[in-house]
Parts: sequence; structure tokens; C-alpha cells
Amino acid sequence: MKIIAGLAAIIAALVGAMLGFYGQLKIKDYELKIQRRKDKEAYLRKYYVPLLRFSYDLDRRIGHIIVKIDKDWLTGDYLKKIAGNDGFAKEEGWIRPSRLKGMAKSVFGSEKQKR
Repeated sequence: MKIIAGLAAIIAALVGAMLGFYGQLKIKDYELKIQRRKDKEAYLRKYYVPLLRFSYDLDRRIGHIIVKIDKDWLTGDYLKKIAGNDGFAKEEGWIRPSRLKGMAKSVFGSEKQKR
């Protein structure tokens, strides 16, 4: 009887150790899953949110340009202003080719450096 009790204690200890090891593996797997999710969210915050803000701002600016063109399109005054380098391109804050180049470098330059 003492041998059976000893074997039962050894088997119980082995089963307990296996369950503990399995639990540790599951906990580690869960921690890695959470870390991957945090990394993905950090990536989204780093790249997508600034890109969305830039897109929203660009859409708003293009909307202002279209509204101005639509209001003054038939008179031809607006086309004369554009031809004379006047109008929205001369106003402060509007997109110029040099500014577009700078924005493109800032948005896509960091991605190029990663590769």
C-alpha cells in the first residue's frame, strides 16, 4: 500500500508540474499577444494618424480652392489671377511645390529609412 501511495504522490506531483508549466506557457503566449497588439497600435499612432491628419488638412484646402474657383469660374477673373501668379497660391498657408516636397519627405522619409 505504501508503494501505491508513493506512486500516487509522484504522479500528482508530475501532473501538478505539467499543469504549472502549461499555465506558464499560456501566460507567456498571452503576454506576447498583448505586446504585439501594443506594437501594432504604436505603429498606427506613429504613421497612420499623422497621415490622416495631413489628408484631412489637404482635403480641406482643396475644398477651399474648389469653392473659390466655383464662385469666380465664369467671370474668368480667377483664371487671370492664377496666370498672373496671384490668388490662392500667393496667399500664406497654401500649398506650394516646395512645401509639398517637404511634406512628402516627412511622411515617407521615415518609412524609407526603416527599409
